[in-house]
Amino acid sequence: MLAVGPATSPSPREATPLSRRHGSPIMSTSGLSAADRARFEGRTRVTAQHHGRHLTMAVAMRVYNSERFVGDHLRSLITQSVVPDEIVIGDDGSTDGTRAVIETVRSEAAARPESAGIVWTLLPSEHHGIAGNIERTMAACTADIVVVCDHDDISYPDRFERIRDAFESRPALLFVHGDADLIDETGASMGARLAATQAVSEWERGRYRAGEALDVLIRRNIVTGATAAFRRELLQSATPFPRSWVYDEWLGIVAAGLGGTDYLDDPTIGYRQHSSNKTGVRRRGVRERMALLLAPGAARNERLRTRAEVLVSRFESLGDRVPPARLALAQQKRDHERARNAFPVNRLRRAIPVLRAASTGAYGRFARGRKDVLLDLVQPIR
Repeated sequence: MLAVGPATSPSPREATPLSRRHGSPIMSTSGLSAADRARFEGRTRVTAQHHGRHLTMAVAMRVYNSERFVGDHLRSLITQSVVPDEIVIGDDGSTDGTRAVIETVRSEAAARPESAGIVWTLLPSEHHGIAGNIERTMAACTADIVVVCDHDDISYPDRFERIRDAFESRPALLFVHGDADLIDETGASMGARLAATQAVSEWERGRYRAGEALDVLIRRNIVTGATAAFRRELLQSATPFPRSWVYDEWLGIVAAGLGGTDYLDDPTIGYRQHSSNKTGVRRRGVRERMALLLAPGAARNERLRTRAEVLVSRFESLGDRVPPARLALAQQKRDHERARNAFPVNRLRRAIPVLRAASTGAYGRFARGRKDVLLDLVQPIR
């Protein structure tokens, strides 16, 4: 691990430990390997009590062979209207010039008075996989608020200011995510927004505004990690991340169960679409949708059941922090997915329980409504 302080810091080999700069213990190191955990046990958190009244802000960025785009995003971070207090980067074993680009931007930040005080932490370049790498990167953050930054995007100049304002104005808020502008490989606008491609509805936005984001996320995921930020304490409830869930949707739904999730309508990032995207946005064509409709559904049904079981188990482990009504909603979702997983293979025999569930409104509350009714009626199960 390399932890580098402000411009007056020693060389990286002799970098000032964060424990000399700040003062209370890290909350969790569950996402780190045993070796990394040992390195972090002696470190301390960057917290608001050491920086006046404002909450402190951390960047959690995972990289892998990211030399093409990572410099652009890092430069957009060091020029924010509210500059992050720390930037933590987890490298999943890059073999290109990613490290050199990071060091170049770090030097640029050190030369600017506004960004010279950023603490940079570069985790060892080791292969952990996407899920393992982001979990260890988040666990290594020490600030009050962790802002997820994908290596290939661009953060708008007021992103951190808006996020900090949201958390400071609402002490119970645990997690925010929101809309993004789609940009192409060159950074040019594609004339579309993320929420439009996801078909985020006014009903869904309204449930978020009412503090009931779980009503939305229990049906389908609309969380995109590249737009997300969360209060560091959320990791105590959300880690370890279950492998049946993607980290961003998991953080969002756990926070929703606790009652602290919100949606930012105005874009905070340019969400880059390119040929190397691990995740991205695209619309399926008619042929692809038909192929999905006719593809065997047994594995999907089992996956949905497993995810629902895992969610209920986590909510139950959080005790009275999850209100009874939200726990009941998760349990009803689990029961719905159990029933779907047990549907008969024969389509004619399957139609009766599918239509019965549809008549009760279960597909509207716990799935994607008519889309999943059609899927369960037509899709082969074998």
